[in-house]
Amino acid sequence: MEKENNILDPKDVNKIVERAFNSKEPEVEIEKAIEKPFEILINESKLLLNIKSKIESTLKNADNAKEDIMDAGTNDYKTSVFNISFFKSSTEESMVKIQKATYYLSNVVIDISNNQIIFWDYLKKISEITKFLFNLGISNIATNNIVVHYLEKKLSDASKEELDDLAREEVENVVERLKKQQELESRYEDFKKHIKEEMKENKELIFELTNEIKMLKEEIRALKK
Repeated sequence: MEKENNILDPKDVNKIVERAFNSKEPEVEIEKAIEKPFEILINESKLLLNIKSKIESTLKNADNAKEDIMDAGTNDYKTSVFNISFFKSSTEESMVKIQKATYYLSNVVIDISNNQIIFWDYLKKISEITKFLFNLGISNIATNNIVVHYLEKKLSDASKEELDDLAREEVENVVERLKKQQELESRYEDFKKHIKEEMKENKELIFELTNEIKMLKEEIRALKK
């Protein structure tokens, strides 16, 4: 996939985050960084859905043609039983229908072959875009929240005609992974806070014990006099 201005280059994630949080509106800057990749995903998804629609239409036409052949074969048998004079013309009609079905099936093969490259390129783009979104999201807690919120809104707004099932599933996976990251970060922060509180309490306890030991030493010294 071509990286326009290195927009999906993982190396640029830190630069994007630094630029965003040095600005007055970091959320706006982060969303701008996500907007272009998501637009690419939408456009490619629409292209793939259009291709799928064409292939399905061709397959439907081929199935209809095959049904016509089967019907023609049945009619050939009935015609041959009751009127042998119509057998030849009916057979010719069947041959035309066979050629028609073959034509549609050939188109299916051609469509699949021609669009296979497009499909694999689409998979590559999905992989690069979702990797970029995840790397951006895990850069820090604030960015994580912005990316998750933005992607959830985009997924909610995008219709099935705009975003195919595969792309939607992959973006949802990114959101789920980032939420898990949020949870881990939150637990980590809570743990650090707890440790600090424990250390503070222990420090006070050690200080009190030290003072008590000091006072006991002074009392012992006084008793020895």
